[in-house]
Amino acid sequence: MKLALVQATIRRDAFTTTTTTVPEHELKIVRAIFGKENVKVGSEVGEREFEPDSEYDRLCQKYGDEKTIAIYGEPENNKLADEMTPKKGTKPAATE
Repeated sequence: MKLALVQATIRRDAFTTTTTTVPEHELKIVRAIFGKENVKVGSEVGEREFEPDSEYDRLCQKYGDEKTIAIYGEPENNKLADEMTPKKGTKPAATE
């Protein structure tokens, strides 16, 4: 499935701010790790093809199994696939 990519600015600590591009569904885990107040969502910057099964594995590799399971549950529950399904008329609220 083709999903939107958004620009996100992450304040990692008092001295480090990083701007990155992530798919919309990844914002949930990024906010859980760094705190909602430390993640500012910018504009949509493109789109990319994603598959729920391989995406779950990618998130586990990037953030670790424990954090990924805490946010999206076990892979067989399809919670990530539900998160990845575009909702009509919704976009992440820009927080800039």
